[in-house]
Amino acid sequence: MAVLADIVIDCQHPASLARFWADVLDSYQIAPYDDDEIARLAALGITDLDDDPTVLVEAVAGPRLWFQKVPESKSVK
Repeated sequence: MAVLADIVIDCQHPASLARFWADVLDSYQIAPYDDDEIARLAALGITDLDDDPTVLVEAVAGPRLWFQKVPESKSVK
């Protein structure tokens, strides 16, 4: 049986969108940053976590939400 583990959402500003969905959805929160992740971001020149190009929102149960920055704007069919 397949289990949905992750949902990836392309967006322009991952941190603000992740905060919104973490606040709206019960039992979801932004995954905490450990020292290794902060060091990895610093090596990429990212010193403000609001500029993180990929933000993870986790839940007690249910799929994780990955918000990732993409350069292109929203498009419609």
